Amino acid sequence: ALALEPDLVSLVGGGNDILANHGHVEGIAERLDAAVERIRTTGADVLLVTPVDPREAPLIRRTRERAAAFAADIWAIANHHRCHVVDQWTFAALRDWRMWHEDRIHMSPEGHRRVALAALDALGHPTDRSDWRDPLPPLPEVPWRHTAAADARWLRIHLAPWLIRRARGRSTFADLGPKSTGLTVIGPAEPHEPSPRHPVIGPG
Repeated sequence: ALALEPDLVSLVGGGNDILANHGHVEGIAERLDAAVERIRTTGADVLLVTPVDPREAPLIRRTRERAAAFAADIWAIANHHRCHVVDQWTFAALRDWRMWHEDRIHMSPEGHRRVALAALDALGHPTDRSDWRDPLPPLPEVPWRHTAAADARWLRIHLAPWLIRRARGRSTFADLGPKSTGLTVIGPAEPHEPSPRHPVIGPG
C-alpha cells in the first residue's frame, strides 16, 4: 500500500482474530500500532475503525469483552498517532440485523452505505448524519417460527461449516473464493437517486 504513495490509508484489522479467539488482543493491538506508526511516518493520514458492539448478537456476543478491549486500544492508537476513527462501537443503527448479510458477520449493502458515510464524517466531510446514524423504523413482530427457521438456516449454512473448519484446524475462510476477482477503476460519481432507507436484506 505504501508503494502507491497514498495520502490516506484506511486500516481495519484484527476482527477475525478476535472472533476466532486465536489471538491475544494485546498482540493484535501492538501489530496495529506498528503498522499505523509506519504509515504515519510517510505523512499519510490513517482512518481506523472500531469493532461493532456484539452485545445483541447470538453467540458472537461472547467475544464482547475482547472486542471492547480492542476498541479501547484503537482509540489509544488513534490518539497517539493522530488518526481518524469510525466509531462503530456506539453506532446504534448497526445493531439492526437489516444492516447485516445473511451470514451475520458481514454487512448488507445498507450497512456498507452507512459505514461509508460514517467514514466521510470521521474525515471531516459534511454528511446528513440523520441519514446514516438514525436507526431504521422497527419491523413488525415476527412469529417465533419464522425466527427459528431463519436461525436454523444460518446454523446449517454458515455456522456449522465454520465450526467444522475450526475443528479441523483450517483457516476460518478456507475454500471461500474472493468476492471480486479483479480491480475496477471507478470514475467520477454519476448523479443518482438517494439510496433507499429500507435495506435490501432482512434479518437472518
